[in-house]
Amino acid sequence: MLHRKHIALAVTFVGLALIMCAPAALGQATTTDTLFTDQPAANSCNGDTILVTGTLHTESSFSVNPNGMIHSTFNSTLKGTGISSISGAKYVISDIAHMEVNSKTMAQEQFMGTKMKMIAQGPYPNMTERSTVHLVVDANGNVRVDTSKFQISCN
Repeated sequence: MLHRKHIALAVTFVGLALIMCAPAALGQATTTDTLFTDQPAANSCNGDTILVTGTLHTESSFSVNPNGMIHSTFNSTLKGTGISSISGAKYVISDIAHMEVNSKTMAQEQFMGTKMKMIAQGPYPNMTERSTVHLVVDANGNVRVDTSKFQISCN
């Protein structure tokens, strides 16, 4: 989970920053690996607070079509392990996110999908979290969320 709201907000800001930088980096793909240690996450299935250590891998790219529409993509994968500060349970965490933004001036269309799996090593519940958002901003700045789904599965 890694504070899903914070990740979604960060990804949105990264997406917007990438759009603003697109003319300078047009046609280029960027790949980054970031190591992290003891980042808090929550298992909503049992209330465990988990300190996660691992790697966040990100890839982004941009393109522009002849009418000036900018298309950018942002993909990330997170691989990590964690230990619960409450139960002592050990977890393997895998998280993927995909974001696409099409924009021209203020008008834009955004799509973001995520899937996170938290696999317990032992008799604790596993958790899978999925979210999907499709957002459209028209030329007047009106925002419409076409699809928004959030689901947590425990097993």
